[in-house]
Amino acid sequence: MPHPALGTTLSRPDGDISLAKPNYSFEKRQREIAKKKQQEEKDARKREAREDAKPAPTDPGKATPGGR
Repeated sequence: MPHPALGTTLSRPDGDISLAKPNYSFEKRQREIAKKKQQEEKDARKREAREDAKPAPTDPGKATPGGR
């Protein structure tokens, strides 16, 4: 059957209508990128939590009360 705009047929000569093949490598790469981004965000949250839990550094020039 001819396509009205292109004047070509959409089916193969044997009568089978073919669809575009999925690009699995592109989809896989997109999943890998999303997974890597999610892992980086998780690592950043963990880093931030560790830094927040860390006690504030003391100034070595100041004397501590009760210390020498």
